[in-house]
Amino acid sequence: MEKENNHKNHPNKERTEAKHKIADLEKRTATSRKHGDETHKTIILDAGEQQASGVYKTVRRQAMKKGTVEDTNATELRHRAEKRLAETQATAGPQVNYEDTLKLIHELQVHQIELEMQNEELMHAHAELEISYEKYSDLYDFAPIGYITLTEDGIIQEANLTCAALLRVERSYLINRNFAPFVSDKTRSIFYEFLQKVFESNIKKTCELVLAGNDDNPKYILVEAVAYGLGGSIGRKCRIVILDITERMRVALEIDRLVNALQQALAQIKVLSGLLPICSYCKKIRDDKGYWNQLESYISSHSDALFSHSICPECRKNHYPDKGRSEIKQTK
Repeated sequence: MEKENNHKNHPNKERTEAKHKIADLEKRTATSRKHGDETHKTIILDAGEQQASGVYKTVRRQAMKKGTVEDTNATELRHRAEKRLAETQATAGPQVNYEDTLKLIHELQVHQIELEMQNEELMHAHAELEISYEKYSDLYDFAPIGYITLTEDGIIQEANLTCAALLRVERSYLINRNFAPFVSDKTRSIFYEFLQKVFESNIKKTCELVLAGNDDNPKYILVEAVAYGLGGSIGRKCRIVILDITERMRVALEIDRLVNALQQALAQIKVLSGLLPICSYCKKIRDDKGYWNQLESYISSHSDALFSHSICPECRKNHYPDKGRSEIKQTK
């Protein structure tokens, strides 16, 4: 290394010394010109040229030696690299021949095509799943009945648009809120008991509730629920179907009212068709309070029947044997 450094630095040193000598000769030449000594000038220039030529030759010779050294170093370096490559190949194992390389490339190309085909199938399956998701999402949101998902504490996790419309609120307002406040005070205890029974079993349960709101115009709902899940960190939940049965309940209440009215009417008819205590002489009837009433007044008070008085043919013969029908009317 020290020799190589000396070879590198020596030409630069010689070149610098030559420059200094040439500058010194130029100074001497200028001095000689002032004194008119042309002969001396020529001698000096010749000496300077000879000296510069010698320096140039020396520098060139050193550069040639340097190039030879560099070529020698490059050749040595290549031999060392080839030797290391041979050692690496020997350590890595047996070399692969040309045919094995072609087979390996073929297998890699086939595997690449298989992966591309699998990717296409996955993309197709993903597109079908997206379509199915949109379809079932529309069926869920726009179903004619309400769908809702509750936790064991009655917290709403999911709800469709029909359920939100039934409860008269926005769907975003329902999420993570308790369902109990939407139930009327009269049926809230029924809801708590119903929710407890749902999570205690895995079978479907049903109950009828009244929603909170206008008591003069109540809204009735039919609730069907079933629990699912295994508990743990996620916890069990229940899926609930809500049906609006307000119209059905109104019809049922109207039917009950009509049945009650009919039962009352039938009760009055039974009194008239039952055993009536009647006097065998005056034909008065005794009522439930023990009073005797004329037959006409009793029947009129217990039914809608009206009476018109006349005389039958038999009574006319017995009571008015000598009078005709016109005379009997005039007598009355």
